[in-house]
This record gives sequence, structure tokens and C-alpha cells, in this order.
Amino acid sequence: MAEETQSQANTLDVPSLGQRGVVVIDRVPDGHVILRLLLVSGSKSDIALLPTDTVKDAQMKIFEAWPREWSKEIPDSPSNLRLLLQGKFLEERTTLEGNKIPVGQVTTVHLLVKNGQTSAESGGEKPEQPAQGVGRCRCCSLM
Repeated sequence: MAEETQSQANTLDVPSLGQRGVVVIDRVPDGHVILRLLLVSGSKSDIALLPTDTVKDAQMKIFEAWPREWSKEIPDSPSNLRLLLQGKFLEERTTLEGNKIPVGQVTTVHLLVKNGQTSAESGGEKPEQPAQGVGRCRCCSLM
């Protein structure tokens, strides 16, 4: 019984993509990177990824494992997620290791959710127009 408890304590419990909830991973699995996702609201959650995963792969995995607690900021699709590392938006086609995200460490990235796409991105639907006179400048500068 004590051996079973000890072996359970030595195994790393990395949450599967099927679990939905905010996750904080204390120990990094060998050969993985942990992205600590930080929303503008201050909410955070961790996800374990491979260094060879592209940013696009990471977006898909983040979208699939979206925490229940973040229900106010649910993206429409994985392409609506943007990762920001040290002030730089990560390109979808680059890998995590190519963006110098260290293996075996927790790296904090800002996660931006951009909804309300342009008509070309939203399948031909027109974007919502602001009300007449709202959100527009009615000034004219003469030089």
C-alpha cells in the first residue's frame, strides 16, 4: 500500500485535453514546455506542450482545453487566439522552440482573444456597424 502511494506521488499528473478547468502545473514533464496563459482579465491557466509544436498547434490545443472558468471570453475558433511573448506576437507557423521558449520551464505568455472578425474572415457576414455618429470623429484639421 505504501509502495503504491509512493509510485503515485512520483508520477506527473499532466491534465489531458479532455479536462476543462483552470490548471496550474507545478512540475514540468521531461521534454515539454509549460505555457502559463494569462488573459487580460488576469485569469491564468497552464498547458503542457512539446517544443516542436507550432504556435498554430498550441492555439488548437488551447482552444480544445478552454477552461470552464473563462466562459466570458470563449473564442469562436483557434485562429481567434493570439499569443504574446515579451511584447511580440508569435507567428502561427513558428515552433515554440523557434520562439526561444525554454524546455523544462514555465513560460508566461499573454493570451488575447479576438472575436468579431472582418467579413472575409467570418464567412461573408457583415461586421456590426457602429451607431450613426458614435465612434467617429467629426473633426476636420486644416493645415
